[in-house]
Amino acid sequence: MMNIDDSILIRYLNAELPDSEKSVVEEWLRDDNNFREFLKLQNDWTAIGVGTCQKDKIELAVDKTMSRIRRKKSVSEFIARLGKIAAVFLIFLGGTWQYLNYAEKESIHLTYQADYGQIRTFTLDDSTQVTLNAQSTLKVMEMGDVRKVYLEGEGLFRVKSDPEHPFIVKTPEVSLLVTGTVFNVSAYSEDEETRVALLKGKLEMKNKKRAGRVLQPGESGCFSKQRKLFRVEKIIDKDYPNWQNNKIYFKNETVRQISRKLERWYGAKIVIGKVKETDKYRGSFNKSSSFEQAIQALSGVTGLTYKIQNDKGKIKAFLSAR
Repeated sequence: MMNIDDSILIRYLNAELPDSEKSVVEEWLRDDNNFREFLKLQNDWTAIGVGTCQKDKIELAVDKTMSRIRRKKSVSEFIARLGKIAAVFLIFLGGTWQYLNYAEKESIHLTYQADYGQIRTFTLDDSTQVTLNAQSTLKVMEMGDVRKVYLEGEGLFRVKSDPEHPFIVKTPEVSLLVTGTVFNVSAYSEDEETRVALLKGKLEMKNKKRAGRVLQPGESGCFSKQRKLFRVEKIIDKDYPNWQNNKIYFKNETVRQISRKLERWYGAKIVIGKVKETDKYRGSFNKSSSFEQAIQALSGVTGLTYKIQNDKGKIKAFLSAR
């Protein structure tokens, strides 16, 4: 494992490192363990610099960081140095203890939405580009030392590279920590899993109660909401994510999973009766098709019978075994 001088990391975090030396840090960050710890260190460093809290809280933050990576020699030396710098900084402030508490301080800056049957692309203030799938919401917090957004639904992110200001995507189940990368997140509340597909760069996927996973390009990270477990697998489909084009794809998915995709696109309700929950199907629907045409096609693929009801503009489909 490549070692790095702590003074370089300190200058890097302080935005004092010249471009000619940044390649040293970038090479060091290629290692998964270094990358994971750097993200945590970055947050702890930011915590020392801004916000307000009691002395014991900031000491706890530093102590937790030191304990977390005590066994990692090169980084531990840096943290020891970080602790000394923190102590000097606090004395300099003359009793005004500084700490960043995101949960208490953050406020919503902007909210973006894609409704039923919509795919919308937005550019954030930091030039990050986000494309939202149907029935998705993105809440953007006030930009500062840390860039943070909240996602409910599905989004394709092209994060503007800025190592000094980490980018955090929070969903109901998992959080993603990145600096600059391209990835897809599917985090619909009604789905059994939260799925992240990394296309470029590197990111860490974590849950409050589970150790995080660092993903490499071409890998997909899935978090089971019921089992509270992660799994990482290779992305087999070279065209993934493909929801941005003119078709709705389903590959090895159950009738219920397929129905949720149709509901999000058409804004209709699908009631499923008695079906084999383990049966899975592959295929696609044209988004230009009507809801009735899509249900008819689904019936043809699955062998299920269907009935469509229109009650005062509210469309509902019923699917069941023959």
